[in-house]
Amino acid sequence: MTYTPQDLDLESGGCSTDHSVKTATTSEARHLPAPLQQLWSRLVPLFMRKESHQKRPGEIFKVRKIKDEPHGWPKLSAVIDSDTNFMIYRRFGWTRTRLLTYHQDVVREMEDMLGKLDRNDFADERYNGAICWRAGDDARDPSPRKALLENLTKHLQIYDDLLLRSHKIYLLDSPSAHNRESVANAIFNDAQFAEEDASYIEQVDDLVTFCAEKEATWVHRIAQFFFKETGRRLPRYLFRSKIHTMKTEGVLETDLIDLFSKTAHEVFAATAGYCAVLVVFTAQNTAENNH
Repeated sequence: MTYTPQDLDLESGGCSTDHSVKTATTSEARHLPAPLQQLWSRLVPLFMRKESHQKRPGEIFKVRKIKDEPHGWPKLSAVIDSDTNFMIYRRFGWTRTRLLTYHQDVVREMEDMLGKLDRNDFADERYNGAICWRAGDDARDPSPRKALLENLTKHLQIYDDLLLRSHKIYLLDSPSAHNRESVANAIFNDAQFAEEDASYIEQVDDLVTFCAEKEATWVHRIAQFFFKETGRRLPRYLFRSKIHTMKTEGVLETDLIDLFSKTAHEVFAATAGYCAVLVVFTAQNTAENNH
């Protein structure tokens, strides 16, 4: 199966210096229409504020950054760990079913053996009391029923454990197509993975995720529109937590990495504020032009 890569290339990260603010203002705004360029130049300094070089102990964070990890599994693990939307793993449904049906049949066979032993002892006058007196039955040397029950207990525990764990696994949701494609892009853009290592993300009917979020809501789509129209820096600041921003510093991810790190109501609030500023600015420009 062939994937179309979405570049995971490097860009100058961070927004804690005047240089980064200036870069955001010039490099991103030049692709915008003239009115939006003015809006951009006014908004960027507000959101990308300069931070003090001296931080208090509680303001110092240490995180594992994607850009610092070697290619292959170390970098991919950092990408997956950066956002719960990307925590996508194999269910191994076929293998689980094979194990369950195997141990199920082992228990079934032992159950049949126990029933046969009970019937044989009941029909034999020497042992028919054994099925009514547990201690006497255990005292037999050897005691076939005791040995069989002990063995049955072990296999039934294995079966029960598999059954309950499989139940939990099958309660997990399947990932959205967008999130799976984002992880697939990260894998195939790396270009360092062996084919068998990269193949897990292709098992579309056998993937589960910790995040139950389905396809993007209309709120996310509105935010995604502004993301594409105004560049990445300001929306990245609005829609991502500080820790997430630190983890992904220096890496230009797919749109979903930037947008979906916060919940729908947080994205809605940020987008609404962003739109409100845009409306006010547009109205002011219209009034000035009329005069």
